[in-house]
Amino acid sequence: LVGRKRAEEARLAAWITAEPDRQARYGGAIGALETALAATRATREREMVLSFLPKPGSSGRDSRSSSVLSSALTLVRWAQERARPDMDREQGFQARDERSIRQRLTTMQQNLDVATEKASLAYFLRHAQALPPGQGIAALDRALAATGKEGDEAIAALLTRLFTGTRLTDQAVRVGALDLEAAALTARKDPMLDLAADLLVNLKASEDARRRLEGEMLVAGAAYMEALAAFRGTALYPDANSTLRFTYATIKGYNPRDGVSYRPFTTLRGVLEKNTGEVPFACPASLVLAAQQAEPGRYLDPSLGSVPVNFLSTNDITGGNSGSPIMNGRGELIGLAFDGNYESMTSDYQFEQDMSRTINVDVRYMLWVMEHVDGAVNLLREMGVASGTH
Repeated sequence: LVGRKRAEEARLAAWITAEPDRQARYGGAIGALETALAATRATREREMVLSFLPKPGSSGRDSRSSSVLSSALTLVRWAQERARPDMDREQGFQARDERSIRQRLTTMQQNLDVATEKASLAYFLRHAQALPPGQGIAALDRALAATGKEGDEAIAALLTRLFTGTRLTDQAVRVGALDLEAAALTARKDPMLDLAADLLVNLKASEDARRRLEGEMLVAGAAYMEALAAFRGTALYPDANSTLRFTYATIKGYNPRDGVSYRPFTTLRGVLEKNTGEVPFACPASLVLAAQQAEPGRYLDPSLGSVPVNFLSTNDITGGNSGSPIMNGRGELIGLAFDGNYESMTSDYQFEQDMSRTINVDVRYMLWVMEHVDGAVNLLREMGVASGTH
């Protein structure tokens, strides 16, 4: 795939330079994209570590480092933003967001465990310590250096200082801090709030740089895509991510390599054949018993001689598709999409008609499980699907 893409880009560049009009219109696109990409590559390790923290403009719910540190970042950011006119605030920190922020600061108490907080934050700090020269996160470097120690000892000392000195593990204190001005937060001398205030400077700089590069890539990318469409002489595959869309496909197996052929259906018979009692082939005992004792009845596919479990289709699947309904030509639900085959992992970049497949669970298997394994009679009745045994 990489080889094909590089070869096509070389042909595209040659096509652009072959005509003065094309050169004037598209000439700078490839170079501008590469310049922007080079800038992102230069700091990608640091940006990966920063991604463990909530971004400016979010409410802190996307943090993977520490919910307490996340709440501190939210509180400091909220105090900064509330001093501005509401329409000038960052998205996620406007007056309309206060209720949801307050609710998250309250409900986080249900899952708060200080030992877990320390472990996850230590993991984050180790990654920050290991960043290449020139990519360090200044706020974290200063906080670790202030302990007078190095390595894991510095991390342990910083964690002790943060969690011994902070009051943000107390729900009432945390929620009440949402009503404080920025100066009042600073006056608390809470080490978690102080670290958050310092970190926000780094996060804001990172976000500004990211937005600038995204803007440059949008401009250059539009010219590049226009050139590519003209070069190919055909419409390009649309980017439909994050939109509602309706696609069509057929049920079809595939041949990934010589001597290997995957049929489009798997069956309940195959589930039992694969069952070893160990993950990932550990079937629940109730399912095994039902498969051995219950008649397949209306769920039997005569051509397969068993209850169909999963089937392959030529749909293009990507992140966010899981759970999408699969319907037949009559608009009847026949399954739910939930995964892609191994060979479809590159389909976000180039869809392969012969290899890319979506894996779907067959509705007949879902109904068989509901009826014979779970005894979900009421659900079947609510769905308008009468149980074969009730």
